[in-house]
Amino acid sequence: MNHKPLQYESLKAVFLYMDANVRYVTFQFFFQFLHSSFRFRISHRLPSIRSVEKIVPLKIRYLYLDEFRTIVNDHIYRFGVYREYNSGEEVPKLIQDDNDKGGAKHDLDRYGFQISPGHLVLDAGDVMLEDLRDVIHYDTPEQERALEAEVNRFEKAIFLLNNPEEVEDPPEEYENDDAAIEALMLADAMKLPLESLKTHLEYSRTDFLPFECRRYNRKPPYTCYIQLTVDSLSGKHIHRLPYRKKLYEVVKRFNTLLFGGRPSTLKVLKFQLETFQTVLRLPVGFQVEMKYLCSSRGLRGPYDSVISMIDPECVSLAEIQIHVYRERDLEHPFIRSAKKLIIQNSSRRREMIPALINLPNHLISLVCTDPEFTAEDYFELAQNWRNNDRPVGSCFSIGIQQEEPVNALFQMMTERWEETKRNDRYASIPTRNGNILEVLYEPKEEPRSRGQWEFLYPDNCIFRARIVERE
Repeated sequence: MNHKPLQYESLKAVFLYMDANVRYVTFQFFFQFLHSSFRFRISHRLPSIRSVEKIVPLKIRYLYLDEFRTIVNDHIYRFGVYREYNSGEEVPKLIQDDNDKGGAKHDLDRYGFQISPGHLVLDAGDVMLEDLRDVIHYDTPEQERALEAEVNRFEKAIFLLNNPEEVEDPPEEYENDDAAIEALMLADAMKLPLESLKTHLEYSRTDFLPFECRRYNRKPPYTCYIQLTVDSLSGKHIHRLPYRKKLYEVVKRFNTLLFGGRPSTLKVLKFQLETFQTVLRLPVGFQVEMKYLCSSRGLRGPYDSVISMIDPECVSLAEIQIHVYRERDLEHPFIRSAKKLIIQNSSRRREMIPALINLPNHLISLVCTDPEFTAEDYFELAQNWRNNDRPVGSCFSIGIQQEEPVNALFQMMTERWEETKRNDRYASIPTRNGNILEVLYEPKEEPRSRGQWEFLYPDNCIFRARIVERE
């Protein structure tokens, strides 16, 4: 059979519709085999077609980015520092827990001290989200003294519980306040079950180990590796490299291999970010054209860093989730132009009512533990929506725990607007442009229905103000 290679235009068409994830891919810099996209695998194994793969837009259904994790569709890539203990050494539970989770999510120095994240190092292409934590030092003399005291205290408590005849009566007066405090802490420790004391002792010894290694200038009893854990529908795969680069440097290199060098924008259906005090290590020019933009904690202003990742051609998102603290957070065009806006929290809620109810978004959901709205606040919302020619299908939803303010709203609508129609949990009134404003509240369903999925808080009901067409 004659096997003719695909021509340039045919290759572009194949890459355009190729699924994002298959089983193995070769990245020379990292590992012989890595889970990733079929396109990545082909382009790295066949350099002759690499340039074609790079120029064709990469389509992804779901993309998630945080500091040490990248998710492409159903493939999860997690980086960490794995500690492999020397033969014959028992692995402490704290470190075993880290290893089981894919490795520590922080770097370690030669003695095993945690190194504060490299947030102060920002290379070209990196995106800083939110204000960052202050640099934390984990190797101070104060910490060393406190941990050494903990180890001695738990050792003594275990000894005394096993040898009650050795327990001495407390002195009438302690030498100083520190001695008195230590005696109280020892007494509290001895109230714990023996097994709990042993666990506390192991944890304290684990935390104290780096200080001990530094004190005697010796290596920890383990070897560190950079571990990449790949979870997918086909299972879990683990790859390890010698620990020669910091975690953020490895993540930077990995994301650059995946997404860098592409003149066209990534096309993503749903783009999710972890924004809490995070630096995303990304290639220069990283931009995404998306429909849905969200964060588990809600995007928080200022939004300049988030906006830098949005393709300017992506003028209107289908959905965006945000946190709101100031009125100006709601002024950004990329927020106001989204079809659906989910506000996951709002401080100074009552003071922000004018900004909230004047949002132009087609669908708005306010998700918070207690909106603190009065009947007058709800009436202001209803009046605004009645008078401002909202299009049919527009809806403002709020999770509520107290039904009384909404019932009072129905009474106010009946008293102030003669055309109001009302029943138990519902009221309606014609709008200025001839449509109908419906105001209602409904019980929250468990499990939540498709129309209630964003209301995670323990609200009893969901209040809605929506525009429907007059029959």
